[in-house]
Amino acid sequence: MSTANHTLVLAPDACAPGALRRRLAQVLGGGIHDDALARLQVVCSALVSNATLHGDGPLTVAIEHDPERIRVSVVHRGDPTRALRLDGTKTVGPSVQIVNRRACRWGVREGTSQVRCV
Repeated sequence: MSTANHTLVLAPDACAPGALRRRLAQVLGGGIHDDALARLQVVCSALVSNATLHGDGPLTVAIEHDPERIRVSVVHRGDPTRALRLDGTKTVGPSVQIVNRRACRWGVREGTSQVRCV
């Protein structure tokens, strides 16, 4: 089973979610059901919107897919202490609520200079 990888660098602005939705349609269109693509686009738009609001600098989006799964990660430079917590210690905003409802599995990985939302 082979995995296809695609990377996209986005400016952290209001155009970023739409640019990612278009790229997902180009990369995955025809390979998954339209409803699944639409749900993925909603989740990814929420992640990119959140990264635009809370991160610093450009966003790097990696899209990995094979016949069994699709994985999208959004990486931005930012303060890892601002990473999202779902343990009740911080209030989650609407973007995280969308991701919680729509994604099969997701999380935040903290690094020294980057926050990665998968």
